[in-house]
Amino acid sequence: MTFRWRSVALAAGLTASLGAAAAPRDDTAAAPYFPELGPHIMRVGRYEDAAEANRKAIAAEKAYVEKAQPKGFHWMYVAHNPQFLMAAAMMEGRRAEALSAAREATGYLSPEMLRQMPGYDFSLVYPQWVQVRFGGWDEVLAEPAPPDDLRFAKAMWHAACGIASAARSRPDEAETERRGSPRASASRA
Repeated sequence: MTFRWRSVALAAGLTASLGAAAAPRDDTAAAPYFPELGPHIMRVGRYEDAAEANRKAIAAEKAYVEKAQPKGFHWMYVAHNPQFLMAAAMMEGRRAEALSAAREATGYLSPEMLRQMPGYDFSLVYPQWVQVRFGGWDEVLAEPAPPDDLRFAKAMWHAACGIASAARSRPDEAETERRGSPRASASRA
């Protein structure tokens, strides 16, 4: 019963979001979270529409942040729209925009905040994984390592470096990365 109810609610939300996306709107500055519909648009392959919704959301969020000067966990929400822009841009093959959005999202997420959110630390390696997506092997290997105590991020960093090493036909280096990867599940104590 719960699954059916959630499915109906999701379908209704998706339909409403897509309907809203089709209509022109100029009020995103008043509501920075309206463009949450971006992920819903992405689910049906409308990546450019999703990217544009999130570009508008980023602009609205910047205006809000300038006025409200929020503190604490709000920065996780500020990072949300660049995360979705990153994903949409990657699906469209736009490396520069995806990387810029990844760096913007990561810039909002301090290691101190992420230490309070076990498992969410993967966001520190967004730029590296954008480079993996586009085959930027030298750039993958040049990305700095996250702090050792953020084990999931560290494991994802080693995984990306291992993929880059393998792609560069350096199996010994790839194996070294595999061995250096901490158990990510250990950070979920």
